[in-house]
Amino acid sequence: MDQNGQLRIRKTARLNATDVETGYRGYVGEPEQWWLKASGTGQLLKRDEVVEHAKSISALEELLKEPGRITKQRVEDFQSKYIAEHKEELTFSSILEDGPLLGTKNVAGGLLPDIYLVPAVHDLSDEIKVKSTTSFGRIQ
Repeated sequence: MDQNGQLRIRKTARLNATDVETGYRGYVGEPEQWWLKASGTGQLLKRDEVVEHAKSISALEELLKEPGRITKQRVEDFQSKYIAEHKEELTFSSILEDGPLLGTKNVAGGLLPDIYLVPAVHDLSDEIKVKSTTSFGRIQ
């Protein structure tokens, strides 16, 4: 859900050789600050890089309080906590999540309508002529 309490889902369909493959992905609110994004986690795993970034971003000093290696889990916990505490001050952008909706491929199956591919068999201009041999002509 986004900041307004709305849930947005995108259903995509891809035509393979013989069938239609569908998938669901959701939109998530991501902070504008690089150090709060999931993609910024990798830059915060080395202590010396965090020390360098903390000179301009004082909030990162929280990661330096505990001794030892900075783990991915520790960075993710820091990001979650900071976002929860400063939600009103942050600006968010709506982006499409990388993986399937809520991490599961078929979580939205049955919620959104199915897509069926119906190939055209005849030319429409031939079928709407009023002759006894066309489908439209047989209706009369």
